[in-house]
Amino acid sequence: MKQARATTRSSGWTNRLRTHCDSCKLLLLGWTYTAAWSVSFYPQLILNWRRKSVTGLSIDFLTLNPLGFLCYSISNLALYASSTVRASYRARHDGHNPQVALNDVVFAVHACAVAGLTWGQSWVYQRDPSQRLSSYNRLILLLLFLSLLTLTLLATLERLSYLSLVLFLSSVKLYVSAAKMVPQAWVNYRRKSTEGWSIENILLDATGGLLSLTQLVLDSWVDGDWTGITGNPGKLISCCIAADEAAATGRNRSLVVVAVVTRSPIHAHFTLLYTPH
Repeated sequence: MKQARATTRSSGWTNRLRTHCDSCKLLLLGWTYTAAWSVSFYPQLILNWRRKSVTGLSIDFLTLNPLGFLCYSISNLALYASSTVRASYRARHDGHNPQVALNDVVFAVHACAVAGLTWGQSWVYQRDPSQRLSSYNRLILLLLFLSLLTLTLLATLERLSYLSLVLFLSSVKLYVSAAKMVPQAWVNYRRKSTEGWSIENILLDATGGLLSLTQLVLDSWVDGDWTGITGNPGKLISCCIAADEAAATGRNRSLVVVAVVTRSPIHAHFTLLYTPH
């Protein structure tokens, strides 16, 4: 009897130790992705500073990027710290909490700040007269602002849950992640040059995205809630886009090498649109 109790007690300690080790590994993985993904924003910022110019960059990209990360920051903060939003999430997901950690919040807020600084450089440094926000994205920004204003009002009047508002913000991030690179690819194609675009951000972005996706999957596995992966669509799609960058880099190494040599790459998704010869 005593032996059985001792065995049970030992098994309990072993399970707790294993759980603690798993938590430490996930914590280390999460902050590693945060570091790699955060650093990816600086090469472009530094390149602009050295050139004292934003020529070659799309104003649409520079404008949409901080907007996307602002929405991502607010949604992550709400999912991480708002008791109201977290309670609504648990009600929709069988009592499970959202898979948002402190490092997710830190990354999003930092990314928003650096993306904002990069956008600010477009108002200070040299740029061509043709570099201006497109009419299409002016309309999109107006529609997004009106939609956000309407949803916020409905949530304030309790006609809509705050979780729905948070999910809308995540959807804005999804749109920005998909749409922000199209204008940049068009600028590169039209100029027949990719000068002004930093290659380092591709490599670091891909690394951070893969680690973040790994953390998201492992967190959901440990928590026993696979819906946690789709419960934060902003993070999921951002991770998948970065993972696709890594795959594209692996499939098209010769194109990436050319980009490194010329120090004028474009985003991995659009490398095939124009390769300098």
